[in-house]
Amino acid sequence: MRVVDMHCDTIYEIFERRAKGETVRLNKNGLHLDLEKMEKGDYGLQNFAVYVNLRDAKDPFCRAMEMIDVFYEEMKANEDRIGVVKSWEEIRGNWEEGRMSAMLTMEEGGVCRGDVRLLRDFYRLGVRMMTLTWNFPNELGYPNRIVREGPKKGCWPDTEHGLTERGVEFLEEMERLGVIIDISHLNDGGIRDVFAHT
Repeated sequence: MRVVDMHCDTIYEIFERRAKGETVRLNKNGLHLDLEKMEKGDYGLQNFAVYVNLRDAKDPFCRAMEMIDVFYEEMKANEDRIGVVKSWEEIRGNWEEGRMSAMLTMEEGGVCRGDVRLLRDFYRLGVRMMTLTWNFPNELGYPNRIVREGPKKGCWPDTEHGLTERGVEFLEEMERLGVIIDISHLNDGGIRDVFAHT
């Protein structure tokens, strides 16, 4: 039975560790996931997230592009074992050739800066699934929790907001392109808006 895993942060971890001067590769490493472990586990498809923390990255768009470069460099170095996929036909083709499949995903719609042209560019680069938010509000919507600093420090569920008008525009474009709408981290109002507009 082939495993289909919908999310891992391995590309982020490789990127972060390389920034600290470590040599980390996808084929074998000390992280939770590498190709050797995937082969032992009979993986069919691994979804590799490009995760960007909007508060930590000076330029979230550029950070996403740097991680996509890491993804493609690792895919090229291991193309005999795993192949990038953008459709079901490509997944099936890899399986028939005895290779695992890798799909590129985005974990933070804010990297698009509210610009559907950037969404289309990420699609052209192979992104086939995207969360609308992570843990901070962005141009598209609001996360499930609000983090407050100061005297009322803590986390509370966001019960006041849904998707923005731009968020609804993104939904429509994601559906047109064929990008899976990942509602992880999204607040309840945003989830209801996804159901209402898709």
